[in-house]
Amino acid sequence: MVNEEDHLRLQSILSGLQLMDAWRLTDKIDDELEQNLDYAFLPQWGYLTSCPTNTGTGMRASCMLHLPALAVTHKIDELMKNISKLGLIARGLYGEGTKSQGDFFQISNQVTLGSREEEVVDHVESVTRQVVGQEKKARDILLRRDGIQLRDQMGRAYGTLVSAYLLRSEE
Repeated sequence: MVNEEDHLRLQSILSGLQLMDAWRLTDKIDDELEQNLDYAFLPQWGYLTSCPTNTGTGMRASCMLHLPALAVTHKIDELMKNISKLGLIARGLYGEGTKSQGDFFQISNQVTLGSREEEVVDHVESVTRQVVGQEKKARDILLRRDGIQLRDQMGRAYGTLVSAYLLRSEE
């Protein structure tokens, strides 16, 4: 994107947990651009950005997760607090300042100053793997405890999905 919050924003989106691959792709494009552009950079601060919280690497590494079981079991608030203690933040479906819809959460780094890009990517990926593990455990518990009700809800949602002509974003 050009002239959004920052003058230039590069973004790679890959399915699954391919955060390192997405970063490598973006880094390669960044290296090409840097040969022809003069970025605002100071050795002690890193890249200078329009938003002070992005100063440093200027990089935001994010993973989008669907966490319905953790939401249903009321473990989301605790998870968000723990993620925050690890230097990460959970945002809603559409990023900063948005709430979760459909139990989708975006987990990303909060700080871009003082860390190497690879370290940030590794950290976000590691925490994401732990969250995915917690979601899988919560799903197993729900299936054992409330299997029939859960299957009924999934069937109703599927019926709506295949039968509806229009869906609202919250659906």
